[in-house]
Amino acid sequence: LPKLEHIGSNAFESCMLMTSIGDMPMLKEIGNFVFRGDLSITSIGQMNQLERIGIRAFEGCSTLRKLGDYPSLIEIDGHAFADCYSLNEIGTMESLETIGTSAFYDCAMLTRFGEYPKLTQIGSGAFEKCIAIKSIESLNNVAIINDRAFSGCTGLLSIADMQNLETIGEEAFYGCSSLASIGDLPNVTSIGKSTFSNCSALANIGNLPNVTSIENSAFNDCSALTSIDNLSSITSIGDFAFYGCKALASIGDLPNATSIGDYAFARCSSLAHVGNLPNVTSIGNYTFGDCSSLVRVGDLSNVTDIESIAFRNCSLLETIGDLRSVTSIGHYAFDNCDNLTLRVLPDSYAEQYAKSNSIPYTYIEN
Repeated sequence: LPKLEHIGSNAFESCMLMTSIGDMPMLKEIGNFVFRGDLSITSIGQMNQLERIGIRAFEGCSTLRKLGDYPSLIEIDGHAFADCYSLNEIGTMESLETIGTSAFYDCAMLTRFGEYPKLTQIGSGAFEKCIAIKSIESLNNVAIINDRAFSGCTGLLSIADMQNLETIGEEAFYGCSSLASIGDLPNVTSIGKSTFSNCSALANIGNLPNVTSIENSAFNDCSALTSIDNLSSITSIGDFAFYGCKALASIGDLPNATSIGDYAFARCSSLAHVGNLPNVTSIGNYTFGDCSSLVRVGDLSNVTDIESIAFRNCSLLETIGDLRSVTSIGHYAFDNCDNLTLRVLPDSYAEQYAKSNSIPYTYIEN
């Protein structure tokens, strides 16, 4: 079909005996649902002028193994290659700008995410459950990675440069259990809910100089995570944000943080030191519970509320800074903190709490 420029929606849907698609040198658009459910297609020819692949265009083509080079392709729409279980190779797409929602969902044999120099956006669930992808080679110009984009990519080992990334959606890398490191994210302002949750091999994260919020469960159960650099712009840390990060050894100063959620650092069993938190006003329920190596927490001079079991079972904890502003301490907040000495003001709520609970204390020096 040397002169064909457009294939309309549903044109070849469920053509069960179609085994291949030949060269179409002038084709510019493949419409929605065109080859959906064509279970026998194994290959697609050259389409050098192709600019768009429509919604669910090849969905369920379960024997399709390879996509060639498409130098003019700009857009791959939602679910375009979803459930193409045998697809293991994608060629060069040097003009590609957008990959749509669930475009390659559950392409379980796909091993490589190549270089797409003009790519700016990856849709929700675009590569979800692509368990064989091992590396993402270049996201230089990608500004948006949407929700669940790489969720469940259990074979993913590394991600290259993401210097221009601005937005990472919820669960974007959830359960990428082989992912070992993330580079600098200089333009990202928020780490979404469960973005890196259950990335159990994730040991290092680069600088996050402009991140202001880390949402609920963002790094939950990243059990190999040892450190996070430069959190100076953080204003809020959500519930369960670092829950179960067993290798995390220290948290530096958080000069702009105003809130730390419930269970935020609970069961971080290697966490020994937490820096100054001069603008935090509340320590949530079980925030540092079962941090069995925790020795010191810095400045808490503006904290007014310490919620229930906030430091429970922090058996090595010696000091948590001045409690000059505290007006409320919840049940069992310092349960089994046998080495703790509180720093309080005379005749303060904190002093009365220490006396009532037989906790040693000293007075804050003016």
